Amino acid sequence: MPARRVNTRVLQTFIALLNAGSIAFVADRQRVSRATVLYQLHSLEDRVGTLFHVQSDGALCPTPLAVDMAPKVRGMLEIWAGLVGGGAGEPVVQAPGSLRIGVSGLAELVAPHVLGHVRRMHPLMDAMLVPMATDAALIQALRRADIHLGLSLGADDAFQVVTDCVEMRCRMVPVCSRLRHAEFMAARVDAWPWLLEDSMPGLSADLGVWFRAVLAGGEPRVRAQSVGVLMDLLAAGLGVTLLPEVGLPGYLAERHLAVLEPAVPFMPPPSVHLCVVAPAAARRAAQPRALARDLYRVLVADVESGQGRQRDEPHPVR
Repeated sequence: MPARRVNTRVLQTFIALLNAGSIAFVADRQRVSRATVLYQLHSLEDRVGTLFHVQSDGALCPTPLAVDMAPKVRGMLEIWAGLVGGGAGEPVVQAPGSLRIGVSGLAELVAPHVLGHVRRMHPLMDAMLVPMATDAALIQALRRADIHLGLSLGADDAFQVVTDCVEMRCRMVPVCSRLRHAEFMAARVDAWPWLLEDSMPGLSADLGVWFRAVLAGGEPRVRAQSVGVLMDLLAAGLGVTLLPEVGLPGYLAERHLAVLEPAVPFMPPPSVHLCVVAPAAARRAAQPRALARDLYRVLVADVESGQGRQRDEPHPVR
């Protein structure tokens, strides 16, 4: 059975439990059953480990892991709230055109499905796609803040796209094979203060580590979960950069991935963007049609199957 996906609702429940110290209080506040709150808590604990100990009087005692996670989770929720409006744990009402997603390259083939997933997770959000002729145009649109997010697949020069995004202080999680890790480590590490660290257990607000753990589960799990992974990264105000060398299937089969550690303590960036890129090496490894098919299978299989919604019950509205 595929592992449950961690989403913003679960993270909001975690913070609410930490603040209230009572499952009953949080259930009443959120107008849900206690079983629902426990379901959300357990779905997170399945990923990261024990977060609370239940006292004899029913009160919750946070574990050191929960205390360590809390600041980062709060920071992620604040970033997300700043992007779409509203506050953590509160209903969000988005203004028209509040989320503009720029797409270029092969991303246009999968972007409609990603957009559909955004709308399913956040039905009140007025999200729209903005096609871009080139990756350079995408970068310029991000630079001018004409779009909130950028999605690029099959970039001619993925490393340059990443470099441009870093210079604009876009938040990213470079997830790459060890072959490319050395190349990134040779870059100016002091320009990457908003990367997630690789040392925390499980999720621990470090969704790059969680993303890597999902990949390590094998291609079937990735196909079932990757849209959720992508959107959870988005919900956390993060970007993910995929840099496969031998095409997507070979990349997903590779177990040895690396995530850069931060050069300085975590600080939220001044703006939130998402840029997903795959270099020309991947495009040369397969015909564009075949690559697009692989991207579709990996990114959006659960959207059209509807399995994601069934797995996410009892919260149909995300």
